[in-house]
Amino acid sequence: MDKENRPKILFLNTGWMKHYNGPAADDPTIGNNFKWLHGEGGHIHGHECHNFSKAAGLCFGHHPGFVGTDVQRLGGSPGATSVDGVLVIWFSRSPRTKKAVIVGWYKNATVYWKFQKPKRGEGNRLYGDPIWFKASARFDDCTLLPDSDSDRSFPIPNRYEEPGGYGQSPNWYGLGAKFLEKVWKYVQDREASQRATSLGKLSMPPRNDDPFLRVLVEQNAIRVATEF
Repeated sequence: MDKENRPKILFLNTGWMKHYNGPAADDPTIGNNFKWLHGEGGHIHGHECHNFSKAAGLCFGHHPGFVGTDVQRLGGSPGATSVDGVLVIWFSRSPRTKKAVIVGWYKNATVYWKFQKPKRGEGNRLYGDPIWFKASARFDDCTLLPDSDSDRSFPIPNRYEEPGGYGQSPNWYGLGAKFLEKVWKYVQDREASQRATSLGKLSMPPRNDDPFLRVLVEQNAIRVATEF
């Protein structure tokens, strides 16, 4: 794999949800000891509940914990407050397997060293308040994996499972070049598979849902074949 083509990668730990498309009653945020959800807050949804909502053609990503992100480590220049072209990997601990896995990603994302308050008319809101964001990307560059153990299966090790694994900070930068290459290949393979599936659906002729018309079409096809 060409390392020069691999983008800088940032891993962000967040609460678990099915859709991340707003505070739906049937899609609570399942947190990992986040105070907002389990402590004095006791809320049903975290601010990451909108991480894959479309807002002005973009996705705005939030992670629990108001800590900074090292943008220089992601290719930002000294003193920079943001960096572009980052692959942001969102991961969370599955409530079923109790293992942390990749749930989705932003390609070509802008990552900020500190949270940004959305401009008026942009971004998302929760409980009436604007949601501050750490990363943003075009909606078309954002991929959320389906909520299944087969789709959300790429493991993210913690520091107890493997030295250098993720810890208490929501920011994590991976386990070195080989691990990052494996993640990048996984993202590319998943996107290629999704494109192939979409093209396959587009190439299929539309199915007529009217049973009476389908019978007429079949009878006409038989008549034409017989005459031929």
